[in-house]
Amino acid sequence: MINNERLLQTFLELVQIDSPTGEEEAVSRDVARRLSNVGLNPYIDPYFNIITNVPGTANTKPIILNAHLDTVEPGRGIKPIIKDGIIRSSGDTILGGDNKVGVAAIVETLITLSEEKFANNRPIDAVFTVHEESATDGPRLLDYSRLRTSYGYGFDASRALGTMVLASPFYNRFDIQVNGKAAHASRPEEAIPVIPVVVEALHNLKLGKLDEDSVRNIIITQGGDVRNTISGNATLKGETRSFIEGKVEQYTDEVREAFEAAIKNQNLQDITFIFEKVRENGGFKFSDQDPFIQNAARVVTRLGFPPSFINSLGCYDANVFAEKGVKIINFGWGGKFEHTKAEEVSVENLSGLGNLVYGLATDLEHID
Repeated sequence: MINNERLLQTFLELVQIDSPTGEEEAVSRDVARRLSNVGLNPYIDPYFNIITNVPGTANTKPIILNAHLDTVEPGRGIKPIIKDGIIRSSGDTILGGDNKVGVAAIVETLITLSEEKFANNRPIDAVFTVHEESATDGPRLLDYSRLRTSYGYGFDASRALGTMVLASPFYNRFDIQVNGKAAHASRPEEAIPVIPVVVEALHNLKLGKLDEDSVRNIIITQGGDVRNTISGNATLKGETRSFIEGKVEQYTDEVREAFEAAIKNQNLQDITFIFEKVRENGGFKFSDQDPFIQNAARVVTRLGFPPSFINSLGCYDANVFAEKGVKIINFGWGGKFEHTKAEEVSVENLSGLGNLVYGLATDLEHID
């Protein structure tokens, strides 16, 4: 079994290596060093993704173990503190449990397997990705010829241990620019104001939960420059998520249509409107009757965690892997309050995830 004290130490060391999205080189090289030290040969690609092919028991098929290396901000100078069995940051930053709990659990599992001479495990393709917290493009940049399999496990859901994400949404992001003409408050007749357009369009759009499958969110990032000037420009950003691909397109197009209608209703022909949408990632949906998932649930049960299946509106590396034909079952890592300064994980759950990763890696009864 894994060494819980070593796992804890590895996690505490990893979170103190700054790795906000786009700056993963230092933590990537640290993880690769740890794997090299136990006889593995990690490959670091030009983007600092890591792929490590791990040997295993003959006549068993490989599985993927995946976690991402980057964190959100504020994630620089993290100082982890343990109190009453709970690991938190000192309060000035996130903790970085998302997703360094997963990284540490995989690293500890591979170290333990090396101590066992790789005699009791399935072959493993360990994949540590970058850029998950921004464009989820780490898996897009991977060299898939280095992978020996097309299914495995991720550990990136901020859920209870034993939770498995069976569905994740299609996701569009969009950017809006509305340009009119600014004018000083003393000369309103010279202005072509954009705020009335923004107000009308947003008034006619439902935000938040749209139906049982879909959500939509819009923020105004800029709406004028100074208090005493009638605004001549506005910038908005937003996203649409849905488990149904047709709905994500429908609800995204509604935003463009609402702004076009508002411009027409305000009779402001001289306004320039730019709407750009990008498919951030595709969605996936797996059946809880899939033998691969049922066997994962068996391992979870054996380890004493109550297995549960959920549909999540969060997006993960697993979404991009699915686009590439790779099935990744994303597990809860046992932490709370991710992406905030209150982020935490218990020492018990860190050990629990380590044992879960090890259990999946050594599950030789798995049905392929």
